[in-house]
Amino acid sequence: MTFNYTSLNVQMGFQRDGFSHFGDEYYILNSWRRCQELGIDPYISGQPTYLNYEQISRRLKANINLVNIAEPILKEAYRLAAHHKLVLSLLDVDGYILIVTGDAEAIYQYTGVNYVPGMHCGEKTIGTNCFSLVMQSGRPFSIAGMEHYCQRYHYVACSAAPIKNESGNIIGVVVMDEIEGEVSNCSQGVVGVAAKAIETGIQMQMAQEQMSFTNRLQSMIVESISDGLLKIDAHGIVTHMNANGARILNVMTRNCIGKHISDVVDFEPVVLNALKTEQGYVDKEFRLESKRGELNFVKTAILLRDDHGQLNGVVEIFREIKRIRKKTNQMIGAKAIFTLDDILGESAPIVNMRRLAKLTAASETTVLLEGESGTGKELLAQAIHNCSYRSEGPFVAINCGAIPRELMESELFGYEEGAFTGAKNGGRAGKFEMAHGGTLLLDEVSEMPFDMQVKLLRVLQQNQIIRVGGSQVVSVDARIIVATNRNLWQMVQEGKFREDLYYRLNVMDILLPPLRDRTGDVPLLIQHFLHKCARRDGRLKNISPAAMKLLMNWHWPGNVRELENSIEHACCLSENDATIEVEHLPRNIQNNECVNRLAEQTMSLKEAERAAIENVIQITQGNVSQSAKLLGIGRNTLYEKLKEYSISYKFSVGGVRKSNCVSYSNSSEIST
Repeated sequence: MTFNYTSLNVQMGFQRDGFSHFGDEYYILNSWRRCQELGIDPYISGQPTYLNYEQISRRLKANINLVNIAEPILKEAYRLAAHHKLVLSLLDVDGYILIVTGDAEAIYQYTGVNYVPGMHCGEKTIGTNCFSLVMQSGRPFSIAGMEHYCQRYHYVACSAAPIKNESGNIIGVVVMDEIEGEVSNCSQGVVGVAAKAIETGIQMQMAQEQMSFTNRLQSMIVESISDGLLKIDAHGIVTHMNANGARILNVMTRNCIGKHISDVVDFEPVVLNALKTEQGYVDKEFRLESKRGELNFVKTAILLRDDHGQLNGVVEIFREIKRIRKKTNQMIGAKAIFTLDDILGESAPIVNMRRLAKLTAASETTVLLEGESGTGKELLAQAIHNCSYRSEGPFVAINCGAIPRELMESELFGYEEGAFTGAKNGGRAGKFEMAHGGTLLLDEVSEMPFDMQVKLLRVLQQNQIIRVGGSQVVSVDARIIVATNRNLWQMVQEGKFREDLYYRLNVMDILLPPLRDRTGDVPLLIQHFLHKCARRDGRLKNISPAAMKLLMNWHWPGNVRELENSIEHACCLSENDATIEVEHLPRNIQNNECVNRLAEQTMSLKEAERAAIENVIQITQGNVSQSAKLLGIGRNTLYEKLKEYSISYKFSVGGVRKSNCVSYSNSSEIST
C-alpha cells in the first residue's frame, strides 16, 4: 500500500481541500501531515522511546493521586471487558504510560512494541495515534488499522478518552488497544466510562481533602482560641471541648466526651439552665463555688437548633474573669513602667529612699508615701510594684481627689447591673477587683470622704468587697500603696482623717524629699530631661553656665515635675539654638534673678537710717540738738540711735569740746 495523502483521501472518502466540520477525518489528516513534515517513515518508524527507572518514578510520584484512583478502575474495566487481546493504559499529559493492565504480550507479538510504564506515545515518536488525537481535539477519539500513520500499528484498534479536572483541563488519558479488532461502541464506552469514573474519583478525593482540610482548620481555630469552648447535646452530653476549656475547667478532654456535663465539672453547670429555659446569654458573669474555691467566669451560650427549630444542643464559650481583667488593664494602661533605676539622684535622701523602697517591695505591707506635689510619688509606687513578686500583675492607680464623692464607692468596689440610674448592663468591676493579683495605688488618700474611710478600713482588714447594689462577697488580693502630699497625722489630730485607718495605712512610711533639699541632684536631673527632649526633637542641647546658675538657685516649689517642665519649656523656646540661655527659661525663674540683683543694690531700712544719722552728725559737726532737729526726732531718741549704731560724735561741756567715742570702726574725728 502507498502511504500518501492521495491514498488516504481515497480510503477515507473525503477531499483534502477543506472540511465542512471538524470531524475525526480533519484531526487524522492534520496528524498525518505533521508526521510527514517531521520526516517519520511510516514503514520503519513507530518504535517508541522509554524512560529509565528514576524518570518514571518521578512521574509516578508527580501523578500519585491520579495513579491511585485510576489503577483499580482500569483493572475492573479490563475484567469486565473479558477480552484477552487488549490493553488498558493510563497516560499523563506528556504521553508517557503510567499504568498498564491487560494482555501486553499479545500487543508485543503483533507490533513488536513493549507496552510498559515509561513508554512514550507522542506523535513525534509513534506517529498518528489515539493519545495525540485526544490531546488535539480535547475529546474521546477512536482510530483503527491504517488510520495509524505507522504500519507497525495497522493491526491495532485504539480508543481513548481524556480525564479532565474541575477546570476542564486534561490531566491524563485512558487508552484501550485491541489486536485484530475494529473500533466498537463497546470499547469506546469502556474508555469513556473509565475516564468518567476516574474524574469522579478525583472529584470525590478533592472533596474529601477539602472537607478534611475544613475540619482541620475548624479544629485548629477552635483549639487556638484562648477561650474555653464546650458543646453539649440536648441531653447535656458533652460532644466537644477544646484544650483551653479543659484546662480552665481542670479536666481531661478525652475523659469528657460522651459524659454528662454534671459528671465532668465539680460545680453546678449553668449551661444546663440554657437547655432547660431555651434562653442563651452573651458575656454574662458567673461566680461559681467549686471544690477548688470560687470560680469567676464570663460566659456566652449559643443555642443550636435543627431545620425544624428543635433545640438539639448548646455551645458555651467561657473565659476566666481574671484573664479579661488582665487584658483590660493592659489596654487602659494599668501597668507599671518605672523601676528603681528610673529614680535619679545620688544625694543621701534619695539613696535612703531607694533603700527603703527595695526593702518594702520584698514584703506585702501597706506603704504610705508622703511628699510634696511633684516629688514622684506615683513613680516610686510603680518602682515598688515592679520590684515585688507582683510585678507580672496589674498596677492600678486612682486619684481619690479627682472622683466625685457620690461615685467614690462604685469606682473602688464596682457595682451590679441596675444598682443605680445609668449603671451599665452586666455591672462593672471596681479598682480593687481590677488590681487583683497586683498593686492598687490610692493617690491623694487624704481627700477621701470620711464615710469612705470606714469602708476602706474594712476592706483592708478583710480583703473582701461587696459591689454597690450587690450582696455577694468578692475576695480581692491587691497590695495597697497610698500617697499624699499632706500631713496625715496632723489631719488625724484635727479630726479630718480616721486614726484607725491612719495606723492601718502607715505600716511602712517613706518620705520623698523635696528637690530643694537635694539641690546636688539638679544637674543630673537636668541632663536626664535634656536627653529626654533630644529623643523627641532629635537634637541634644547644652545649657549655659548662667542658665545653670539660675536653675541651681531656684527653690523649686513644684519639685522634679517643675524642673522637667522648665527644661521642656527652655528646649521649645531655644528652637534651633544649640545652647539654652537665661532668656529661654520660664519667667518666674528669670524674675527671681532680678529680685536678687535688686536686693544687692538696695539698702535695708536700718542701713538707710544709720547712713542718714551719720550724714547729719557730720554736717552739724557733732551737734546733737541740731542733728535731732534736722532728723525730726527727739534728742533722747537720737542718743539711743547713736548708741545703737555705735556712731562717734563730739559734744561741748563748759565751753570745752569733748569727744564721745563709742567703738565704731568707720568713725572719723569731727573737728571744731
